[in-house]
Amino acid sequence: MAARTGIDGGAESWFYVSRDRGRTWSGPHAFTGLHQTGVAARTDLIAIDRNHALFMLSRSKRDGNEGQCMCVETIDGGLSFSWKSDLPFDGDGYAIMPTSVLPDRSVLTVVRRGRGIEEGGWLEAFRSMDYGKTWEPLGVALGLAVILAPWSR
Repeated sequence: MAARTGIDGGAESWFYVSRDRGRTWSGPHAFTGLHQTGVAARTDLIAIDRNHALFMLSRSKRDGNEGQCMCVETIDGGLSFSWKSDLPFDGDGYAIMPTSVLPDRSVLTVVRRGRGIEEGGWLEAFRSMDYGKTWEPLGVALGLAVILAPWSR
């Protein structure tokens, strides 16, 4: 489980670990080695094996406002983390709240996009065939069923 203090440039994040399906927890643990500002972690974790995992996180943009998604990696069971990649982002508005699945040997991530409270938002989907090193845009949709349709064929 991941948590954060906020969503802007001053946000700090941490995570907790449960090895018994949520009965007990250890933590909070720092994202040690991750030299990024404004990390706004939400729980989006892709476990690859016992020690290797990807965390899909949001972080602040260069202007200090919320809004860009990235992939970070641990290969030592969460003792240290390194930045792996940024998801494609055109800089317009914000890209937050990634949510991911591992349907086969690829990572499918859907990101919440928008420009502000008064304007409608949308979802954008991306796929990585190399565990988050590079990302291929899959398209934009207003509903998850539209995005997932190609995966069900």
